[in-house]
Amino acid sequence: MMNMGRDSVDRRRFLKGIGYLGIASIPLLVGMKHIDIVAAADLIPTRRPSYVLYIDGGMVVAQNSATGTIDFSGTDAALVINQACKSNSKVLIKAGTYNLGTTHVDIGNSNVELYGEGPTATVLRLAPNTNSNALHFYHVSNINVHDLQIDGNRMNQSQNPGSPAINAYGITASSVTGLTIANCYVHDCRDFGINVPDSSNVRILNNLVQNCDANGISVSNERGGSGAVIQGNTVDGASDVGISTWYANDCLAVNNTVRNITMSRSPWSEQSHIGMMVEHGSNKVTYRNNSIENCGSGLSASGGTNTTFDGNNIKNCLRGLYSNNANDLTVTNCTFDTIAAAPTPDNMFGALRFDSQLVTATISGCEFRNIGQYMKGGAVIQLLSPQGKLTGNIVHTYNGKYRAFDTPQTGWTVQNNTILP
Repeated sequence: MMNMGRDSVDRRRFLKGIGYLGIASIPLLVGMKHIDIVAAADLIPTRRPSYVLYIDGGMVVAQNSATGTIDFSGTDAALVINQACKSNSKVLIKAGTYNLGTTHVDIGNSNVELYGEGPTATVLRLAPNTNSNALHFYHVSNINVHDLQIDGNRMNQSQNPGSPAINAYGITASSVTGLTIANCYVHDCRDFGINVPDSSNVRILNNLVQNCDANGISVSNERGGSGAVIQGNTVDGASDVGISTWYANDCLAVNNTVRNITMSRSPWSEQSHIGMMVEHGSNKVTYRNNSIENCGSGLSASGGTNTTFDGNNIKNCLRGLYSNNANDLTVTNCTFDTIAAAPTPDNMFGALRFDSQLVTATISGCEFRNIGQYMKGGAVIQLLSPQGKLTGNIVHTYNGKYRAFDTPQTGWTVQNNTILP
């Protein structure tokens, strides 16, 4: 049976191994838009910090690097960080555990770099019953956050937030132009781990996001912004969605690992257990070369136009891909392995299912293998949408127990597929 419990992660081994991209800037296309992923040289500090924060005798102090004076101090690290993060500032937080007390880090100044001595060394921990975000940036530009650990302390936040849910994110940045979040360890947040609404030129790179009660990483552009790159992250543990894009515009999620989206502690009361999801209102979103394992549904497209799923590996999930209310969905070169190997809910049909609201889809070059005995609906691929192309795929049928595909609509072109036992 598929393990729908928690797979442990050796956090120190993982965090020791991750770092900035050791590559030159890589050109990529998101829709018709050209995006250069930020390279290592763009992220490494190039000047000395404006302030250095450290713990001295139970107090958090901010030392001015130019004068050597202690300009700010206090017992609440959030207040000291807020004071140090002036416009055009570079703030280094030395190793240690810093409690974010009665407030949170709330930065409304531009051109700020906030960083620590590594995600196992510098820890920002939300105090009990704070019920707020840990780090918040808003209506600013040129923000660089890296090499920090954010502990959302979820077990000591509100358990019954009601509706709407509390905003208790690890890192959230709204209406920011030019944002990099890199090499951070964000964990145990009551809501999302990393949440970025309405922002442009966003880079979320090489982070570990673990055990957050709602989503791991979420990007949305309902009120503006575009051009996010979500690359090289690991999301391990969430209740709703590992990586989600909602009203996202020109967004690329590439080379991420998502696993164990099996928790049931969502403050939104959804517990949807989806690996990666393109949500309503999105346009030109690409998920490429991601690894998704041990989820309810591996991939989902619930709304959106011009969506591409390419080269993803979905393994050990109850269902591989589900889509409704989407338009122009392309699924190419994906592998669906060990699907429905454990008992599945009655409403989860097929390894791949397109409901009737989806308009125009292409499935090409994919392989469906090791389909489990618990799959519902009788066919591995279930195409209820009005039209599309199903070409050049390899479909295994659990020794003939299942049909390879159902295409009740006449608008589908089905050719050159290989059907195997």
